[in-house]
Amino acid sequence: MLCKVLVVLFTLFVCLKCSNISVELHINKFFKGVNITINSIFELKQNVVNRSEVHLIQIKDQNVPVIPKNFLNGTSVSDFGISRSQVREVEPGALDGVSLDFLNLNANNIARIKKGIFNKKSLYIVEFQNNVVSNIEDDAFAGATITLLDLSHNKMAKLTSKMFAGSNITYIFLHSNVISNIEDGTFDKIDNMQRLVLSNNQLEALGNVFKNLTNLKQLLLAENRIKTLEPGCFSGSGISLEIFLSGNQLTHIAKGVFYKVPVFSLDFRNNSISKIDKGALAGLSTLRNVLLGNNSLGDLKMSTFDFLNNTLNLLSLSDNGISNIDIGVFKNVEIFILDLSRNHIKSIKKGLFHNLTSYRIELSENEITEIEEDAFADIKDLSYIDVSMNKLKEVKKRMFSLGLNRVNLEDNLITKIDNDVLNGLSLSDIQIKNNPIAAKNNNNVVSNIEDDAFAGATITLLDLSHKKMAKLTSKMFAGSNITYIFLQSNGLSTNIEDGTFDKIVNMKRLVLRDNQLEACSASLISVSEWPALEIFLSGIQLTHIAKGVFYKIPVSLLDFTNNKILKIDKGALAGLSTLRNVLLGNDSLGDLKLSTLDFLNNTLNLLSLSGNGISDIDIGVFKNVEIFILDLSRNHIKSIKKGLFHNLTSYRIELSENEITEIEEDAFADIKDLSYIDVSMNKLKEVKKRMFSLELNKVNLEDTLITKSIVIFLMAFRCQIFR
Repeated sequence: MLCKVLVVLFTLFVCLKCSNISVELHINKFFKGVNITINSIFELKQNVVNRSEVHLIQIKDQNVPVIPKNFLNGTSVSDFGISRSQVREVEPGALDGVSLDFLNLNANNIARIKKGIFNKKSLYIVEFQNNVVSNIEDDAFAGATITLLDLSHNKMAKLTSKMFAGSNITYIFLHSNVISNIEDGTFDKIDNMQRLVLSNNQLEALGNVFKNLTNLKQLLLAENRIKTLEPGCFSGSGISLEIFLSGNQLTHIAKGVFYKVPVFSLDFRNNSISKIDKGALAGLSTLRNVLLGNNSLGDLKMSTFDFLNNTLNLLSLSDNGISNIDIGVFKNVEIFILDLSRNHIKSIKKGLFHNLTSYRIELSENEITEIEEDAFADIKDLSYIDVSMNKLKEVKKRMFSLGLNRVNLEDNLITKIDNDVLNGLSLSDIQIKNNPIAAKNNNNVVSNIEDDAFAGATITLLDLSHKKMAKLTSKMFAGSNITYIFLQSNGLSTNIEDGTFDKIVNMKRLVLRDNQLEACSASLISVSEWPALEIFLSGIQLTHIAKGVFYKIPVSLLDFTNNKILKIDKGALAGLSTLRNVLLGNDSLGDLKLSTLDFLNNTLNLLSLSGNGISDIDIGVFKNVEIFILDLSRNHIKSIKKGLFHNLTSYRIELSENEITEIEEDAFADIKDLSYIDVSMNKLKEVKKRMFSLELNKVNLEDTLITKSIVIFLMAFRCQIFR
């Protein structure tokens, strides 16, 4: 009893010694508050208890060694922050009688978190980062419900099984401690844990610590000292789980480590992995991203990549000392981005990418001197190849797939590019800087093509762009087999006869951009037997997309950019099961109605609606759809309402250059797989609680009107933030 009395008297003495404490009182976190001065932390309550308008208190760079019991009891404060103020202790009961959402105790001298501080409290964010915490008492968080608990940049070496027992914590940040020992059961007593960050510690083995964490979505173990992964170490854990293991000491991925784990992303970058057991990553039906950059895999064998029966968003194999790749490694697989950069590949052989489906292939910074004819011809949906910083001296006929949009050839040794390579690819699509290049050009003028001129001909690419053809007849291309036809910049108006393209076998790309068509006839194209067709209709002065124009056409890409489109008929783009890319930028669509975008039952790689004068969007337009990249930039959107993106699946959303002043709470919360949001160049003045999803990787807030004082609240998201 005497000891307790002495402790109370000592605490009172210490607190009374903390004279002249400067305190900021705010109505909320976004408006400048008023400063008051108190002689003791005990005086704080009496200064705010009758001021119901005060919701935020900030104390910075003061001397407040102890946060005493009941110090805010009876106040209406929801956010309390005390940083860089030499706090050594938070007493049990300190938060009694107050309902806080945010508690910021960053950059103090707290060494111990005691049981009784949180007493079944419900808080949104609790921050202890940059203290000296080395001990958390058993049951310190028992009964507490916390969305984000930040204990990063402290001195914890061991985590015990009772530290977090009985708590409900969604996101836990424990990175940048000195943790080398975690007892079994430390995390499985936490309800609803979805993100666990243990990067930059001293872990060497995982044991059974990460088993049966059923709600876990992200596990960050980067920059530790992990040497091996034992089979079953993640068993029973995860919902679309992302596991980050970069910057460890792994040399081997054993079979059974991820068996039946619903893993979505695996990051193994910056290890020393030289071996992947056959079957180690096989059978993972949810796997979409595999990052193996900067390891020691060496040559790629068929057995190494038996997990490639999945559809992957990204496979990164950069910096692995790869010289040779077995023919067939990539056969019959789908990889949206395949990164083979910074290796020792010298030659790209025909058949290497046979029947691969890929949007982008990175081959920069290798030692490539040769690309065989048709080496890329069998790749489906290929749009971009980067072979910059290699040793190519010439670009030969049929070296590149003729369906490409972009080729990067910068920083090679190229002295020659033949006509056959340039045909169909405008110079804006070819990056050729820093080459001793001498390119040839074709300046023929064509104004007339006789009937049946191509009858019986098989042509991969027919380039009739920048000519003077004013009319296309139904017999010009009759009986031909032409894969790619380029007819841009010809001054074509309405003089395209019905059936002009119907008699062509196997057409994959039709480019009609920069003409004066103004309208598309419902009978312009009426063939349903073609492979997935890309149609480029940008800059042709269209004002209307009528129903029936693309009926039953197996189209994969429609480019309507730089037109004057005001209206899309209901059903005009519906039912196109192969459609993956729709470009409607720089048109005049105005507000988005449910009926306008009724084709969004497809899974799209890209939907571009930039520059359309959009102010309002009907709730439900994007409901239950999948769009990898959704571009709504350069419009007049003023507010992002909750429910606008309900149940949308999207990786990236572009909202830059609008007039956004408000983003409602949880406006992005229902978006699945969201990684990046760009809201730069808008009129945001404040960033409110739960404005952004806590699982984002990047948020761009550049060139807005946000005040500097908001940075502390943005940091809670632990994503890469641009301001």
